[in-house]
Amino acid sequence: RLLDIPSIAELVNVHLHPEIVPTVIVGPSHFAIEHKSVADVLLANKTATSAVIISPGVDLEQFDPLRVEKNTKFDEIISAKLCGDLSYASSDRFGFIPCVLIGYIGRLEPEKNPALFLMAAYELLKRYPFARFIVVGDGSLRHELEDLTLRLRIAKAVQFIGWVTSQELPSLLAKLHVVVNPSLIYETFCLSNIEAMSMEVALVTFAIAGIGEYVEDPSLNFAVNQTQQEFFSVGTNAVVVNTASPEAIAEAVFYLIRNPSVRISLGRKGRETVMRGFSVDRQIMQYSMLYTSLFTTFHPNI
Repeated sequence: RLLDIPSIAELVNVHLHPEIVPTVIVGPSHFAIEHKSVADVLLANKTATSAVIISPGVDLEQFDPLRVEKNTKFDEIISAKLCGDLSYASSDRFGFIPCVLIGYIGRLEPEKNPALFLMAAYELLKRYPFARFIVVGDGSLRHELEDLTLRLRIAKAVQFIGWVTSQELPSLLAKLHVVVNPSLIYETFCLSNIEAMSMEVALVTFAIAGIGEYVEDPSLNFAVNQTQQEFFSVGTNAVVVNTASPEAIAEAVFYLIRNPSVRISLGRKGRETVMRGFSVDRQIMQYSMLYTSLFTTFHPNI
């Protein structure tokens, strides 16, 4: 500021350093911008700092289910390590598709709650033994989570594949039927949700914090019974989990397995959501407008 140069602070999380006094704070959601830590900075610097929302964007061409490139690495993981023993079951006594693939994508850290995903997997396998689970990501909890699959006796149904590149991710998402986000705290936005939605993968999530700003209201088009309503609600572009329990997530995923038309509809509506408001082109345009506005304000005569 002493040099009359505008500065921008982009929120990585909701805990902005109190000594940072930028010209503009950029946040990915209303939740992020309105969080107390950010509000305190804005209140203390009313004339110096403003806030703007620029949500993360997805490359709609890269994350397009109609353009995705085949990746033999994932084919081998799925066929050899997860679904090989189910390849015979083109139809089964349940009347559902065999070997449903459910994914978790994110850091393996406490705040992301990956253990809840595995406990939900344990519950779902009681209802649907042909479910298989892929954990994408890494972190400090990985060894504990691998041990948890052994204790729950579900290790054969779960595959940890670590991080994948952004170029590989669309190919992997194209293999999944459902993505589950079990996080319960401080999700300012969650880009992985949007990437899954862009690939028309049905999303099961808690509508907390910034996530609730793009997960649309429950739809009356998809009827669920009273018991199911205690566990989850079916929105127009995602299934929202209402109870923080493994059983609730399992019930939500099982509902999608039993109702493939709903799962497909949610996937399509999810991509429409991304196309309307979360493309990378839109994100670039918003940043361009912000930088132009700052330049004009600070250097009106240039």
